[in-house]
Order: sequence, then C-alpha cells, then structure tokens
Amino acid sequence: MNKEQLNSLLDDFDLTGFLVCEDWSEFMTPALDTECCPDCGDEVEIRQDGKSNCPECGHKNVLPCANCPILATFFVCDWDEKTHCSVFPKEVSV
Repeated sequence: MNKEQLNSLLDDFDLTGFLVCEDWSEFMTPALDTECCPDCGDEVEIRQDGKSNCPECGHKNVLPCANCPILATFFVCDWDEKTHCSVFPKEVSV
C-alpha cells in the first residue's frame, strides 16, 4: 500500500478529534523483488526503488530491471555504464 492509497482510505473515515500522522514514510517499506546480480549472477532480494547492493558480492546498485516500464513497453534497455538508465539514473557525486 502506498501513501496515496492510505490517504484515500483515511478520507473515508471521520477523524474529527483524532491526531492523524501526515507523514507515513517511516511506516512504509519499499517493495521487494528478486533480481540477478550483474556481477556474481546470484539471485538476490532487492528493493524496488533502485537502491540495493548485492548482499553476496557487494555490487553497487542492483536495479529492479524485471519491473522496468521501458523494458516492458518497448523491449529495449537504455542502461549504460556512464549514466545507468532513465528510470534509475546514476546519482551524481558532489
């Protein structure tokens, strides 16, 4: 359940007089999925937000490619070493 779905459910209730938390992020956990690590090839459980490292070999930033909307729609991947991909771009170090 994401934040919008939760707020939609809360809209159906009369919460007059109740203190309602507006920030639910600490209660939400990112969805998990399994993906093969591009380095070691092991199937590992990763977060769907694109911020997972391989727990087996330590490869940085294992992406949830199996759920990529570009790959699912156009059957093509735009990932490259320099920029990563348009769905999960490489974070620029400052």
